[in-house]
Amino acid sequence: MGAALAIGIGVLGLSPATLADMEPWEVGKAYLAKMYYDHHRDRAVLEAARLSGYLAVAPHLKKGSVRSPQDLMSFPWEEKAKPAKDLRMTDAQKRIAQRWDEQSKIKNQAEHGQ
Repeated sequence: MGAALAIGIGVLGLSPATLADMEPWEVGKAYLAKMYYDHHRDRAVLEAARLSGYLAVAPHLKKGSVRSPQDLMSFPWEEKAKPAKDLRMTDAQKRIAQRWDEQSKIKNQAEHGQ
């Protein structure tokens, strides 16, 4: 209950009486809801600040150099996902893996007396 007490009073700002009426799992759910809310609020604040900055500098920029606030500054959640790295093994890696398997089989046979 110590962690639930710390989160309930310290992070969520609940009164001790309210916290006493809650189950620990309810405190956990309330904490997740607060984190979700805070995350989206922070994103909205950052995007509003970017828009404000864009509108302030737009008249002073060369026409067409910055077409949108995203051109001025991008956030990590706006970046496109990078394509997955090719995870196929090369021929050299396959040979090494095969030798490794063979050596581990020999070692297991020696340990088990086969």
